[in-house]
Amino acid sequence: MPSAAVQHRRRDRRFSLIEVVLGLGLIAFGLISIAALFPVGLRANQAAVGETYAAEHADQFLHLLKARITAPDNAQANWTTYAVGLPTSKPLGSEPSSGWTAWLQQGLVAYELAGGNGEFHQIRQWAYSEEAGGTETFKDLQFSAVCRVWRTPVSLTRYENGNWNTISFTADEAIALNVEISWPLDRPYASRQKALYQLEVYRPEL
Repeated sequence: MPSAAVQHRRRDRRFSLIEVVLGLGLIAFGLISIAALFPVGLRANQAAVGETYAAEHADQFLHLLKARITAPDNAQANWTTYAVGLPTSKPLGSEPSSGWTAWLQQGLVAYELAGGNGEFHQIRQWAYSEEAGGTETFKDLQFSAVCRVWRTPVSLTRYENGNWNTISFTADEAIALNVEISWPLDRPYASRQKALYQLEVYRPEL
């Protein structure tokens, strides 16, 4: 049976200052490690949201541009102006600093164009709009990007009579619309995220 002195020493056992400091240090290290993950997760989430917006807007923009090129009211003139008139390689350098004109407004998404052949397009999407005094004001910009547009030739390969044959279309027959979308607009071009998309368009009269 333990003596009264031993029992008294057990009841009086306390953490030393060194043990307390070590314990607090471990807790602080754990909290700092967890807190350091939040900015990483936030950046990853922002990048994922940006990529989703970019894919949706690039797809929508390509089909809007296709509809513009092949509009049935004046398809031949539209093809000459908006399809054949596009540059044959990706526009380089910075976007124009001025000369942007409104192209299309779809709900909370606005499109503007610039360049000698309409090779630059800006896209902006807002969260909501407010109307006061007959004027609509857009609020809370959610996504902004620039699309660089150019055309490349279209070729098809098919198997005929035991051979693979390649059919190449002229620019008067078909083009491949190429779009590089870069976002967000408030960053220099070199530091933006970028993605490339393509859509083949055939002249409707053919």
